[in-house]
Amino acid sequence: MRINGVYETETQRRRKTGEVIFVHLVLSLLKDRSGEIIGMVGYSMDITERKHLEKEIIEVSEEEQKRIGQELHDGLGQHLTGIAFLSKVLEQKLSTRSLPESVDASEIVKFVNQAVSKTRHLARGLYPVELEANGLMSALEQLAANTKTLFGIECLFQCAAPVLVHDNIAAINLYRIAQEAVNNAVKHSKAKNIRIELSSQSGKIALTVADDGIGFDAARVEEGKGMGLHIMGHRARMIGGTLQIRTTLRGGTIISVS
Repeated sequence: MRINGVYETETQRRRKTGEVIFVHLVLSLLKDRSGEIIGMVGYSMDITERKHLEKEIIEVSEEEQKRIGQELHDGLGQHLTGIAFLSKVLEQKLSTRSLPESVDASEIVKFVNQAVSKTRHLARGLYPVELEANGLMSALEQLAANTKTLFGIECLFQCAAPVLVHDNIAAINLYRIAQEAVNNAVKHSKAKNIRIELSSQSGKIALTVADDGIGFDAARVEEGKGMGLHIMGHRARMIGGTLQIRTTLRGGTIISVS
């Protein structure tokens, strides 16, 4: 990342012992009084412990979200399904007797079924990617469908060829990045169209979320105010990826991980 002439990056180094460590590298140009470049200065910092802590925090968060998702699906979801069944039976009894209250019972059935559907959507959102290799594709397709249903924004998932992700941690983090990018587009960009694209080439996976909104404020990201974007960056680095965010000439934002 380059900000005001200073280049910052996180990379890996191997010690003489063979141990791989994470390093935060900062480089800046050294100029004389006339503004001529005469060299470069920089420093590096061992951030291995911080990276391990970040990974542990994300893993704990995922486990908690998984637990809540399962509770919603198996607990509240099943409870609401039972209420919907009983309400339907009540509606049929009232309708058989030609009682006007059957109309109200029918409305109750409709609303309870809607609650069941929303509960299932919430559960999938909290822990959407199954252990199977094709889980990421299914989850991203569901994310696009839910976005269109809930917010009325055209959201399309594109995957020209099957992309199988056998590492479930990588799949979960890629999904979370896409989820955060879509949420940002819905909340802040005033987008009318969102595109989620997943592809693979030479064994490397690429995920892109693009919208046709008003773009993003790069200054807020540099000042540390774009917390969601920073979390996406952490997730990308944790799985060995690189996050790129750019605004197109016609407006809109493209967020990509490769």
